[in-house]
Amino acid sequence: MMQAQPFAQQVLAWYERYGRKTLPWQQEKTPYTVWLSEIMLQQTQVTTVIPYFQRFIARFPDVCTLAAAPLDEVLHLWTGLGYYARARNLHKAAQSIVEQHGGEFPTTLDAVCALPGVGRFTAGAVLSLSLGQHHPILDGNVKRVLARCYAVAGWPGKKPKQTLPEKSAWFLLLQRGNDVWLQQRPATGLWGGLFCFPQQFNTHDDVEPWLQQRGLKITDVQQLVSFRHTLSHFHLDIVPLWLALPTDIPHALHHACMEEKTGLWYNLAQPPAVGLTAPVERLLRMLTLHSGGSLI
Repeated sequence: MMQAQPFAQQVLAWYERYGRKTLPWQQEKTPYTVWLSEIMLQQTQVTTVIPYFQRFIARFPDVCTLAAAPLDEVLHLWTGLGYYARARNLHKAAQSIVEQHGGEFPTTLDAVCALPGVGRFTAGAVLSLSLGQHHPILDGNVKRVLARCYAVAGWPGKKPKQTLPEKSAWFLLLQRGNDVWLQQRPATGLWGGLFCFPQQFNTHDDVEPWLQQRGLKITDVQQLVSFRHTLSHFHLDIVPLWLALPTDIPHALHHACMEEKTGLWYNLAQPPAVGLTAPVERLLRMLTLHSGGSLI
């Protein structure tokens, strides 16, 4: 059996020689920066996280700035990183730190574990990496090191490939000049709190009654190229339906838009800082590129 102290020294010596030390969150190891990086790195590759971390820390350099920001702005900077509950929990946790800890990041394991979206693993990583506290964890990295040190026979087996269910959704893109109508989704559930196109229809036939109620015709709708967006638990096949609206939009539609408190006209030339789902961001980018031209 290996002695703990010599073994730890050998692992640290290996890290000093070969380990990565130039990642942006390694330059100033405060509890806040380590916490932010640990949350972003959940289910997400390092190369993907780096630019998001840099933009996020530039806008929210400390926990008080993050707590004071509107959730829409936090989600906006998170757009494209996925698993948006992480961003919502970051915002809630920052507000909790301000309210319950005077804006100072807690320094005990129990207090960090009590923050929204923080479990035992993340709490231990934050306190050990930023403050040098000893909070052992057993994750895949530790298991790999131990397997090599003890010469465990065989290669790690691959996880069985999961067959994801398939779903379809029809997105209705209502465009008036440079403006596109978006609605904010409920705070909970899929894409919670993010802005999306109005009403995700389950079939093409569901679209016509919705349009008729708002003084629009299904014959004016153009179907764009469909595409697949894969989420963690299912594939979503998206069929975009585009409708160019006149400047003087029908009264029924105008009234419906004004009544919709969680909606907005998204300006393609001057985009507002709101959180978008990845498929919506993709379609808005397409509308921007084809502004004034054919989408077909």
